[in-house]
Amino acid sequence: MRYRPEIDGVRALAVVAVVAYHAGLPGFGGGFVGVDVFFVISGFLITGLLVGEVDRSGRLSLAGFYGRRARRLLPVAALVTVTTVAVGWWVLSPLDRPDLSADALATSTYTVNLRLAAQQFDYLRSDLDPSAFQQFWSLAVEEQFYLVWPLVLLAAFRGRDRRRTTGLTVGAVVVVSFATCLWWVRVAPEWAFFALPARAWQLGLGALLALAWPRVGRLDEGRRRAAQLAGLVLIGVAVVGAGRVGAWPGPWALVPTLATVAVLAGPERAPRWLEARPLTWVGERSYSWYLWHWPAMVFVAAALDRSIGGPPAVLAGVATLGLAHLTYAWLEQPVRRAPALVASPRASVALGLSVTVVLALAFAGLHLRDPGVEGEGVAAPESVATVDAARLDAAAGTTAVPRNLTPALDDARADVPVVFTDGCNGALGATPVDDARIEGCSYGAPNGDRTVVLVGDSHAAQWVPALVPAARAAGTRLVVLTKSACPIADLTVANQLLGRAYTECDQWRDDVVVALDRLDPELVVAASTSHYDALGPSGAEATSDDWTAGLTTTLAAFADVAPTVLLGDTPYPAGDVPACLAEHLDDATACTLARGQLSFDHARVEAQAASDAGVALVPTVDLACGAQRCPVVVGRFLVYRDASHLATPYVEHLGPQLARLVEGGAARAGATPGLLGVG
Repeated sequence: MRYRPEIDGVRALAVVAVVAYHAGLPGFGGGFVGVDVFFVISGFLITGLLVGEVDRSGRLSLAGFYGRRARRLLPVAALVTVTTVAVGWWVLSPLDRPDLSADALATSTYTVNLRLAAQQFDYLRSDLDPSAFQQFWSLAVEEQFYLVWPLVLLAAFRGRDRRRTTGLTVGAVVVVSFATCLWWVRVAPEWAFFALPARAWQLGLGALLALAWPRVGRLDEGRRRAAQLAGLVLIGVAVVGAGRVGAWPGPWALVPTLATVAVLAGPERAPRWLEARPLTWVGERSYSWYLWHWPAMVFVAAALDRSIGGPPAVLAGVATLGLAHLTYAWLEQPVRRAPALVASPRASVALGLSVTVVLALAFAGLHLRDPGVEGEGVAAPESVATVDAARLDAAAGTTAVPRNLTPALDDARADVPVVFTDGCNGALGATPVDDARIEGCSYGAPNGDRTVVLVGDSHAAQWVPALVPAARAAGTRLVVLTKSACPIADLTVANQLLGRAYTECDQWRDDVVVALDRLDPELVVAASTSHYDALGPSGAEATSDDWTAGLTTTLAAFADVAPTVLLGDTPYPAGDVPACLAEHLDDATACTLARGQLSFDHARVEAQAASDAGVALVPTVDLACGAQRCPVVVGRFLVYRDASHLATPYVEHLGPQLARLVEGGAARAGATPGLLGVG
């Protein structure tokens, strides 16, 4: 295949779109489609080279193919991976080091896309900073494709009409992959985005174009040129607007994908501007730039303690283009064209395998030997008195993090209530509220004669460690009906992990009301936060009045079934508490907030809704904040496990106090006394 400079021009457009999207530049809300463009180009070029080799020689050298891929991709990937770990170890929070080394291990074994997919749908990790290796997901997809694609073509490229047979095989792959993509984008959007089975159709369409190239060349040149120009326009439209069409890649992904096919199918004389040297220069360095720009943006944001994007990200993107040029000139091209490696495909493959094994062992060892983060202060007393305003204000003055902090900072994010590990807290998919769930999610005294039901989102589930012992002591069955990221207010919310409206939440909320009728409990305890993107009845962003009305509707439905207590939401800290403490082991006060800094907007919504629905409101702010300040360490207890949820051991410690508060609210609501062993 002859060199086509316009393809480097298209590469340049694609990488600029991705970098601009990551930098948050206006007009590039769909810049992520640059990766879709890369996939089509890769499928086209790789298949063209493989088919051309078979046409010329009648055979296909697997060692030659894998050797070329190793020389082309591995040296730069290895350099970026090692550099990212070295810089990240210094720049990022100490609590991020285990993830950093694990991500590096997955990157070096070309499985980081699978790791990211598994994490992306994990609600408990949804508020963590993006991985510094996130950009490697597309390289992992391509490497997995390169591993199997020559074998697919070898199996199909037989008989007299070899191109037709191969075309039918590749076409079948495209159809199955696209169907998988459309299915996963609804039920498992993270796998649709990151996994090869849902992306192979884009690579496959490029492959089909390569197989059909002899026929494409006989088509009318004017029509091909018109299709090419239309393709360039449609890619631009996708770059501007794809961010507004929901989860990706759905049906709309056909637009940039087919547009790229049209561009590649253009005539030999491409538009001059697409072959201009500045554009092709960037395209030649697009691979290195793509790998370098993202960790630079992550590290700059971490160093400045801000989110990724804006002027710092733009500067990082521009600077890494220079770094990409140096990498291209001093590493990528010299290795790719090294005479000894070019002459020996087996040596190239051996080099690639050696680099892969060495890096994998190094990062695995780094991950296993990470010593963790321990407080620098003296051990705090094992027993802590009941919290009150004075004790919480005093705790807010804690400087050195105690060495016996519970849970340890390294373990805080994973130290979750039992409902998150036994499946009783509904995940982001459909959550049936049937008899099996009710029976399996009964705690305290499962066979008790009296029933209390806890309903809400993860901010309700955080109270399970306090309510279960109280219910057990009182001989009460505690049924937990909670669902992540799903507020009890009767509003439709958008879910960022799903990339669409959270319709499963609406269905779950309706099902809970029906289940309460069957359960006929003595008390309903409800709780949730309001930190959601919600839509009001008008379709616009929900206002405080919309939240009040939505919460009133649900609480009234609960109160029609049983006496109801609304647990007020707990205050939000300044940020991720374990990460903050890990960076301020000698001064925990740097992570505290003054009580006056808290927002009480949702508290006012809760108060009004509880009054309108005729249910009892039990505020909880005094369990986390004193009169003046809100501590993050109380004695040996870590107060928050992340950026919003109370830590499990601290909640367990609050158990008796919370039980008394709930019993007081239950009495005001007219419930049976003593449901939680108090009164």
